[in-house]
Amino acid sequence: MADPLWSARALASLTAQDDYLRPLNPTAADAVLSEIERLATLIADFPQMGRRIDGTTLRYHVTARYRYRVIYRVRGAQVEIVEVLLDLSGLSGSAGLGVTLYVVPPAGASGAETSVIGAADAPGHLGPCTGLG
Repeated sequence: MADPLWSARALASLTAQDDYLRPLNPTAADAVLSEIERLATLIADFPQMGRRIDGTTLRYHVTARYRYRVIYRVRGAQVEIVEVLLDLSGLSGSAGLGVTLYVVPPAGASGAETSVIGAADAPGHLGPCTGLG
């Protein structure tokens, strides 16, 4: 399968995460980005491996080590990475934080048309990933 396409939103999240991590620990920033990129490539090769997000055409898969949720859609033979979020749902003490929903406009939609994605299908709180380059 072809390389995945990255939405502007996903790229902005990766850039912001990198902007946060790189000054603190450049090696960790490289490791996080590499893990996300490896997962995106795996998703492109096996697009049905991710879990469906109920009520949407979206799927997600979580990176193993750093717990980033890669949210994507499949259109024919192409995978589009829609968003990358830091998945805090499994952390101790996070279950009481509630649920955060993220609104993602469908591809080609005006700002008025949106679909909701988020942690409705998982306990705890999902924090937004804010950028890697």
